[in-house]
Amino acid sequence: MIRENLLLGLTAAVVCVTPALSVSKKLAIATPRVNVLSLVTSRFANDIVNPRFTISVDQARKAFDDFELKGEKGDKINLGEVHSVNVTAQGPQGPLPTQQTLSLRFLPPLDQARKFGYEFGLVAKNRTPADRKDFEDRIVQRIVDHSNQAVFIVKLLPVLFASAANEPIISFVLLDQNANSIDPSKKPDHYVASDKDLFDAVALEKDGQELIFPVTNGSVPRITNKMDKMTLIVEVDGQKAKLDYSLKP
Repeated sequence: MIRENLLLGLTAAVVCVTPALSVSKKLAIATPRVNVLSLVTSRFANDIVNPRFTISVDQARKAFDDFELKGEKGDKINLGEVHSVNVTAQGPQGPLPTQQTLSLRFLPPLDQARKFGYEFGLVAKNRTPADRKDFEDRIVQRIVDHSNQAVFIVKLLPVLFASAANEPIISFVLLDQNANSIDPSKKPDHYVASDKDLFDAVALEKDGQELIFPVTNGSVPRITNKMDKMTLIVEVDGQKAKLDYSLKP
């Protein structure tokens, strides 16, 4: 009460001496102040990692189980979103007549669980229940733990051998919400197979290689819920191609 009376008395004194100044002060008091920093913080606080990169253990397990059954039955499946870039193979004497295709398949976490489940279903009929559970538990937990990554499967087909073709120079960057570049945390290490390594050639053709990007910088999301697509820039021997992948559910 004492504090309130003092303040009221001070206001009254000001009104008597300088009425115009008093009106100005009253307006200033009545007008709420806008905290610019608060608005900026609030805006970015709403940014979260795009839902395509969040998955629960239950979701991953159900996807694995559903596609394990498809694998056991040998059903045909198609997972992820794939785009491709044409590559002119270069040999020691110049361009080769064989045209190669660089395919890049984006596999969000849910499709990763489906892929592993399907592949396990193809070979799991003779596994014991304990072995099956142990494998599934490990795969599911790994997918959940690493869900904040954009995973692509890269293949350059047909696979050529070192004696016939030079290794192409290929680089990748992913663009974040602000069109800034994200460098890969893992990328293919070669595209041409050794003449003496047929197993490597088979692996390159069948399994491809992983291309992985982090979608967060620490706790800061870079591929966010405000994006409905993400863009991958592929540069092959100096020529760039822009590939857009959907982030819609």
